[in-house]
Amino acid sequence: MALTPLIVQTCLEVLPSRVNAPAIEAATLCLVDSLAVAYAAYNEAPINMLRATSTAGGQSGGSSVIGYNDRAQPAEAALVNGTMISL
Repeated sequence: MALTPLIVQTCLEVLPSRVNAPAIEAATLCLVDSLAVAYAAYNEAPINMLRATSTAGGQSGGSSVIGYNDRAQPAEAALVNGTMISL
């Protein structure tokens, strides 16, 4: 099984029985907050510069950049995504 489906399966089937409801609620709020901040950072100048650098030279990879159709190498996508959720 590929990594992403395994993580999803674990989150949906295994964790709820092992983690209490307040912890799941806190994790959900953190995820929603991160995505909201990424949405607010969408199309900001620093993000556009990082996106341009991460896809420069026609290199693409298997990792997605939040909110865009871009595919980048994992480290570069993590840099853009991490910057988006911390602006």
